Amino acid sequence: MINRNANEELPYTLKNNYMFLALMNSDENSLKLLISATLNIKYDEIKSVEINNPIEIGKAIEDKTFILDVNVTLNDDTILDIELQIQDYQNWPERSLSYMCRTYDTLRHGQDYIDSKTVINISILDYTLFPEYPEFYSEFMILNTKNHNVYTSKFRLYVLDLTKEQLATNEDVSSGRTIWTKLFKAKKWGDLMKVMSECEEYSSVVESVDTLSNNRDVLYQCRTLADEKEDFRYFVRWANNKIDKLTSEMQEKDAEIAALKEQLKNVKEEI
Repeated sequence: MINRNANEELPYTLKNNYMFLALMNSDENSLKLLISATLNIKYDEIKSVEINNPIEIGKAIEDKTFILDVNVTLNDDTILDIELQIQDYQNWPERSLSYMCRTYDTLRHGQDYIDSKTVINISILDYTLFPEYPEFYSEFMILNTKNHNVYTSKFRLYVLDLTKEQLATNEDVSSGRTIWTKLFKAKKWGDLMKVMSECEEYSSVVESVDTLSNNRDVLYQCRTLADEKEDFRYFVRWANNKIDKLTSEMQEKDAEIAALKEQLKNVKEEI
């Protein structure tokens, strides 16, 4: 049990990248529950999970240039790229493919290509990837465009859209995907307590968030990451405003030049 005021806001939600990473790295049960829900497989079918890029809880993550959030080997035969992306930088399809291709190309010298492990990218997004085709949960594969024959099942992408819970299917509900959406969206302790009371198997998730929220080093890293993102958002806003201003000034100059050209033309005709 956790001893929290239900109306108290969480110091950092699971949408904070570091809090999410800390949870996945500190509580194997939470990781298994997330995998079970997103892939719609029974919890008991998960025999083993090994994080290939673990972090040291409370320590900074060095060089995030091309490091996946969570890279997991599932049951020794499948590799999962689990990514939480809150901001839409208009490049997720390309970025996720880059992650997957690097993960897929892991055969050692002498191994046969048939021995390649299945690679699955699980993208948890706080925006709609394709606004013209909104879905709560979607699956992408390499298919024949005419008859939809699957080219290979060893390369798959799944997208969970946290903003489209209203489009959830019965499978999304029964698998636990909607539960995870509530966990990610939770802003107050009462939100987490409600999940805890309704779904007892998710108690460890809430308890782990509680433990992490009492860890000063974890909170520091969460704050650092949040500050970095806010600095970036500030720069983007400043850059966009500057571009708009310069564009407006250029349009005014273009109009002025066009007017001068018209005057010059009229003078020439008079002469």
